[in-house]
Amino acid sequence: MRTPEALIFVRNVNCVQPLTLKECQIQIQGFKPTLTAPYQVFVDQDVFTVRFGGRGQIALWIQGKFQPIDDDFTRIIAEIGVERSFDNLKLVGGLLLLVVMMTLAEILDNELIGETMFGVLALFVGGFLLVLIGGMAYSQHRLRNDIINLMCRDSD
Repeated sequence: MRTPEALIFVRNVNCVQPLTLKECQIQIQGFKPTLTAPYQVFVDQDVFTVRFGGRGQIALWIQGKFQPIDDDFTRIIAEIGVERSFDNLKLVGGLLLLVVMMTLAEILDNELIGETMFGVLALFVGGFLLVLIGGMAYSQHRLRNDIINLMCRDSD
């Protein structure tokens, strides 16, 4: 699985699990998010990566590592975020352009001109961005809670 180079809008998980490194690896391999979308889990020694989201979607990534404290405890450190990539920028830009074009078509169909036109356009673009950011924040929050519920008994 390809891993992202940099994440943006990052949420962190830092906790201690009263399990061995091997048991933590097995537990993360059985990860099942509560949200329904395609996901992939990759575990290699002391690092793990989870990709949540299908093709043509803005994917959320979980990148983490296991740090054995002793024979019975393991620290889990993870970051959950969106990959900083040109593809994501193109996707958001394309969707935004679609919203603008649909709004302009509706404005021209209803023959709105002047300040009303710019107000309606700003309202639709702002609403789209609000829904997009809200949906990403909600998904990220749910993934973080899923990881905490699966892996952490004592989260920071």
